Amino acid sequence: PHFTEGEVKRSRDWLPAEAESSDMGACTSLFVEPMRWMGSVDDQVGKLVCGNARCKQKLGGFSWHGLPCSCGQWQSPAFQIHSS
Repeated sequence: PHFTEGEVKRSRDWLPAEAESSDMGACTSLFVEPMRWMGSVDDQVGKLVCGNARCKQKLGGFSWHGLPCSCGQWQSPAFQIHSS
């Protein structure tokens, strides 16, 4: 779900302790390129919401500085869509 040449996070203090030994450390998001339906991504960080005017459900977030994946991989810039 993300590029493997990114830097693997050495410390995973941001994960719950039980995630280290369970499947919670697996990827739970998709990282994508910026797309037109995302609207303005001019801010440094923000939310990604459904492009349907009647829906506007939060789908994920973005950060030009980067975000950590649940597996410990760092993605920068990050346009993250949660899978559930």
